[in-house]
Amino acid sequence: MSRISLKALTKTYDNGYQATRGVDFEIDDGEFIVFVGPSGCGKSTLLRLIAGLEDITSGDLYFDDERVNDLAPAQRRVGMVFQSYALYPHMTVAENIGFGLKLAKVPAAERAERVQKAAKILQLESLLDTKPKAMSGGQRQRVAIGRAIVRNPRVFLFDEPLSNLDAALRVDMRLQIAKLHRELGATMIYVTHDQVEAMTLADRIVVLEAGKVRQIGKPMDLYDKPANTFVAGFIGSPKMNFLSVKASGTSDQGQAVTSPALNNWSLTAAGSFAPQTDGDALILGVRPEHLTLSKTEAGTAFAATVSAIERLGNDNYAYVDIAGSDDLLTVRCADLSSVDVGDPVWISADAARCHLFDAEGETIALPETQG
Repeated sequence: MSRISLKALTKTYDNGYQATRGVDFEIDDGEFIVFVGPSGCGKSTLLRLIAGLEDITSGDLYFDDERVNDLAPAQRRVGMVFQSYALYPHMTVAENIGFGLKLAKVPAAERAERVQKAAKILQLESLLDTKPKAMSGGQRQRVAIGRAIVRNPRVFLFDEPLSNLDAALRVDMRLQIAKLHRELGATMIYVTHDQVEAMTLADRIVVLEAGKVRQIGKPMDLYDKPANTFVAGFIGSPKMNFLSVKASGTSDQGQAVTSPALNNWSLTAAGSFAPQTDGDALILGVRPEHLTLSKTEAGTAFAATVSAIERLGNDNYAYVDIAGSDDLLTVRCADLSSVDVGDPVWISADAARCHLFDAEGETIALPETQG
């Protein structure tokens, strides 16, 4: 497999649109990397640049120590799996998996051996004589993955491969792909808009916005230590809540903030933060599970009104309206049996789990020291 280096990689189209802007990072040999971001962020374009399906405008791309900017896709030895299965309907599973090898004039005996090996890995051995029309969506996607495996690629590239599957099949295929990565130890790059896929599959996640990398890290590092409000709001479902606040002093406990819109409600966010000037505009971020809803006032709580309720079994969510904000706050609750829409409630935040960002949306948390 291969280590991949992206060095200031930029793609600009003829109309002047920049799909990627100086993307620069390393992918380790055998690592599972997931690209996530909203539509139009450049994640699929970046994958196509790595595959060789798009020309690089500027910057360099290396597989190990080999610069591959000018290599054709076939010469890069990548195995790509698309959202569309793109299977030949008149061919059997075995013929579909082995078709690329046949075009490459791989001897029949070796071809059959490689097809059989891929089918065993993907649990398709009993379906080798079956045609695509008689198979489920998940089985067809496994055939498409098998077609990539038999090529012995240096890197596997997945472009939203599960988007066409229903919810149950997506869960099953996520497990299949995770198992495949463990068995092959292959370098894999996976594009998705589904953060559940990203969080459950990735060794590291690359979060993209408008062609730029906003943060790279392990899934839970991005969840617990987002570098900016974009990542904080994108990673996590439901997304992080944000409140406009002002700095109001520091102490050994952390950074104190107040919210003029909430009758000067105050909180001291525990943690190590860059020094702020009193009165500076800040953004307080807190995830739904770190808010508490109560029917009675207690401690450092602020008043709100229940606007909507979602009772989902293990997860229950109250959406509350607060004065001075156009956005609803989301609160995760263990039990909402005694709460109805329209009820006045009190909301408090876990000071140890609050995040603070400056007016531009960048975290003011200081990096953790090592040692």
